[in-house]
Amino acid sequence: MSEENNIEQTQIEQTPEEETICRKKKKAEKKPTKTGDPVIDSFIDSPKENQILTSGLLDKPKRQTGPLAYNSTAQYFMKAKFSSIAASLICCLAGVILGTLVMLILNPTKFVYGYGIFWSTGFEDLVQVLYNMAPLVFCGLSVALCYKCGMFNIGASAQYALGGFSATLVSFLLKNNVHWSLLLIIATFVGLLVGALPGILKAYFRVNEVISAIMINWIALYFVRMMVKTVPGFFDQIASGTVKIPADSISMLPYKYIDASSYPLNIAVIIAIVVAIVVSVVLSKTTFGYKLKATGFNRNAAEYAGINSKLNIVLAFALSGAIAGLGGACAYLLPGKIFKGDITTVWQEGFDGISVSFLANGSPIGIIFSGLFISLLKVCGKGLTVDTGFDSSAADITISIILYLSAFSLLIYNVFMKDKKKKEYKLDTQTLIDNRGDPVPVVQAKDEVKEEL
Repeated sequence: MSEENNIEQTQIEQTPEEETICRKKKKAEKKPTKTGDPVIDSFIDSPKENQILTSGLLDKPKRQTGPLAYNSTAQYFMKAKFSSIAASLICCLAGVILGTLVMLILNPTKFVYGYGIFWSTGFEDLVQVLYNMAPLVFCGLSVALCYKCGMFNIGASAQYALGGFSATLVSFLLKNNVHWSLLLIIATFVGLLVGALPGILKAYFRVNEVISAIMINWIALYFVRMMVKTVPGFFDQIASGTVKIPADSISMLPYKYIDASSYPLNIAVIIAIVVAIVVSVVLSKTTFGYKLKATGFNRNAAEYAGINSKLNIVLAFALSGAIAGLGGACAYLLPGKIFKGDITTVWQEGFDGISVSFLANGSPIGIIFSGLFISLLKVCGKGLTVDTGFDSSAADITISIILYLSAFSLLIYNVFMKDKKKKEYKLDTQTLIDNRGDPVPVVQAKDEVKEEL
């Protein structure tokens, strides 16, 4: 027996050089393949302790095997997108049901007639729905861009207002001889500067972006009120606001009235959809978008990985402000739009953008549809008040309930994905992967190891 044990020990023992070679082979087998992305490849080439620190930066799911697993990264994201859409639809449905109950309680006798008017109004006046949709999409994108980067842009109202006001003021000072495309660029630049301010305060002075953005909202309000009455000839006493841009000037966005509608069909919706697509591509398909999201997920880890977190925070806020400023110009370079001289509240479009963004779970493409839905609700609410005996509070309560429940869409989405992650974890604990990449039950793997020994 002693001789057999000595023979087994001599077969198992290895020289130090052989142990080093075996360790290197094991590390090479475990090391993932490179993707071509410079940021992810630098992560792969980094030391193990660096990978542990920055592991929260990688947004790509681990490839699984088995009946419950995903066959590819694309399939994972398709299922994740489906969960996001399902969560939003559940919140919309719950809001509509609760809003219907509110209408029934407030006026049971006119409920059936009023409920029909509520929805038919929006579908009859789609031009007004599209007219109100564009600012919501722009402000929703502004909020979503910062939210994707781990920050909260509650200052979209100021960026939206100052962008539109700057375009209107420049058009007035140059006697409405400035082309609308140049005015859009000016408004975008102004929104970029206003948006960069809370980003600078957060990145370099650790000031909470919510506090600074709220203060900037009120500064923008009083600045606009002051400038409306200060600039000579800019204030119209009859309209109690700024003078209107002539409908036939080159400063006006291309528009066209449909039938007898009081709202013109214009290109603002097309611009908003294009911007949404661009934002989606930048965030999901570019290294720049990955760095922005990495900074939001874990700022310290991003800095350790070589990402300039301060610059990315400022850029995220600046780009958000630029989108909101562009939306302000698209909203105010239209017939009949003016800035009131006695305005006392912050522009509602910026706060509606928060609801639009949350309802779409921060998805730029989803914001197009959530903005259309919220705009439809607002138009329907106006029709309900005008054409029926319902009090205006009925429509406001209905819309408020739906908007309030939109904040729960992210919670419901996390519940869906949490259940999927539990299934993946159970799958990982029940199987092992052999050298060929096939799933091997744990019991079979143990038997194979015993046989080899």
